Amino acid sequence: MKFWISSQIENNNLKSKHVDLGFFSQNVPPKNSSHAVLQIINDISKIEVLKSDIECWYVPLGYGLDLHLISELKKTKKPIFICINGLGNKSMDHLQRELETYASKFVLNSNCMSLKTYCDQLTWLNAQKFPFLVKSDDQTQLTIAISLSPEGLIITNLKSINMEELISQDNYSHQFSPRPFSTEEVDSVYLKEVGLIASRDLSAGSLLSEEDLTIGKSKERGLAPYLKSSVIGKILRYNLTKGNALTFGFIRND
Repeated sequence: MKFWISSQIENNNLKSKHVDLGFFSQNVPPKNSSHAVLQIINDISKIEVLKSDIECWYVPLGYGLDLHLISELKKTKKPIFICINGLGNKSMDHLQRELETYASKFVLNSNCMSLKTYCDQLTWLNAQKFPFLVKSDDQTQLTIAISLSPEGLIITNLKSINMEELISQDNYSHQFSPRPFSTEEVDSVYLKEVGLIASRDLSAGSLLSEEDLTIGKSKERGLAPYLKSSVIGKILRYNLTKGNALTFGFIRND
């Protein structure tokens, strides 16, 4: 497994036949780095300047469907890692077709996610049968990810991470084949989205309260969980059945 980290460290004390360390560059990549460099990129004008010093590109949150950017990155013939947070099933299908013959991987950026949301998203991503990585600075989230044998982990804050513990777990996981998900586990998240849903039946004209909404899975993409506080007190335009996704279309503008 590849560990991409945002500070240069020597792996003399972290030797493992399964562990490969890389450098995650969030600004200008170091010259003549002793480790492979994964470079964050969201500006087409910087591609030419950066490409000679890096091994892979990381397309961050919010740019996963910037097909013009992805098209330009493909011209460099370097692998592309794409953050897929917020992308629905149709967008994911479109992206997979766009990258079908190109060296690419998906990345789940799990920072600021609750543990339940993280596990739901990780299970859903694993069910896509597409190479993926997890970007996190949370020890528990990274530990859970290792159990699924992702292509790698991206860590930006080593101060909060026990690398020796993660590497030890990774070594241990290579002694066994990972347990495949059951049909029931895959079905519980396949073709479903995580977002705000109604926690009970709500009538048109209702004033939304904290108790009316929860985070859950539905066949339609609901509003992102972080928007919950901004819709409390808003008025519903239509009836909303328990378990169905809340979208902006259900909210009156007045």
